[in-house]
Amino acid sequence: MMRRGWMRIDRALHEREFVDYRTDSALTAQIDAACATAGLARRVSCEAQNMQYLTEFVRHGLGLALLPPAAIPPAGGGIHTVDITPPIRRDIFAVVPARRPPTGPTQALMDLIRVAAT
Repeated sequence: MMRRGWMRIDRALHEREFVDYRTDSALTAQIDAACATAGLARRVSCEAQNMQYLTEFVRHGLGLALLPPAAIPPAGGGIHTVDITPPIRRDIFAVVPARRPPTGPTQALMDLIRVAAT
């Protein structure tokens, strides 16, 4: 995977074709909101139903995509990555039952999440 510095989403991406994840996903909604805030109106050439297909579309030159780092193939898979600024942050929630305490493994996971979030 090759990184080439930073790219502002409002300037560098305004004339580019995008490939996008499903329109009904929270990820797409969050990317749309970040682009709108930056004044970027994306032109989407096609949509993919899963991240693997989305990265394949990019690899074959159908457009570029804004993806979370976890969606990038381990060795880059024939695509290059560029960090964007401002970065797009995601909120992730852990959900546990309200009427009983979490089990030991669940509590351990919750503790790790709290540490990682600070």
